[in-house]
Amino acid sequence: MTQEKQHMEQSDWPSEWMDAMPSALLMLEGDMVTRANARGLFLLGLTVDFEPFDWLQHSAFLWRNEDRTYFEARWRRLPIEERVPIRMELEVQRAEGQRFQCEIRLSPGPDGMGMLQVVDISEQRFRQQALQDREAHYRRLNDIAQEGIILVQDDVVLDVNSRFLVMMGVDHPEEVVGDVIGKLGFRRLGNLEPIPGSGVFDRADWMLTNSAGIATLDVRVVVETDDGALIYITYEGRADWSDGPGTKPIYMAPKFETSDDRYAWLNAVQAVGKGQLGRGT
Repeated sequence: MTQEKQHMEQSDWPSEWMDAMPSALLMLEGDMVTRANARGLFLLGLTVDFEPFDWLQHSAFLWRNEDRTYFEARWRRLPIEERVPIRMELEVQRAEGQRFQCEIRLSPGPDGMGMLQVVDISEQRFRQQALQDREAHYRRLNDIAQEGIILVQDDVVLDVNSRFLVMMGVDHPEEVVGDVIGKLGFRRLGNLEPIPGSGVFDRADWMLTNSAGIATLDVRVVVETDDGALIYITYEGRADWSDGPGTKPIYMAPKFETSDDRYAWLNAVQAVGKGQLGRGT
């Protein structure tokens, strides 16, 4: 059977199932494309009565050396009966010169026939790039933050920002990423339970001591005054405990926030303080 006669007979095949595919679909005999669905015709700039051609030599498929090597090893050099479906990424160029990333899916058929599916993944690549850009933006925001930021999951450190590295006295994230959070020197100064009779009903206070013995205090607390006003207090502090915990004072700088008009003057106050580590703290 001549190639022209064979191609003519193939043109009589029902094409509904091929045209229903959401991507370009090419039917192969060896390396020769003998039939294409509507999307395949559009992609390659073909007419319905195109002559069979070698898809490996077609100008639409832009091969890199590593792509050729992979294809030769995983498909072309294998005996027909040993071929299995493979996937690979290629850059494809339309007739008007537009280029886009595609996933090539090759599936073997009987008697050396096969099916070549070309899936446009440029939108997927665009979304991946957008996610990478957002992650990079997130990291930039983290690195300019004035507070140490640490990402933890299941008590394991996943990521830290530059400020946290300075606080820890280390140079590279790899020195702490992967460690259990408890190994980093965090010390709980209190708990989240209310302190009966103190007016303190919500608090979070932590102290981090780095490898040089420098302690950093981070306290957030809500207090209620005797006359019923709620005041939010935050402060950070430092202490040089290179000679041991509590050997030198803690210096801190509290700030206050309240919506109670009676204590609104506190919103303009920048306090400073000096404290000493006491028994039980």
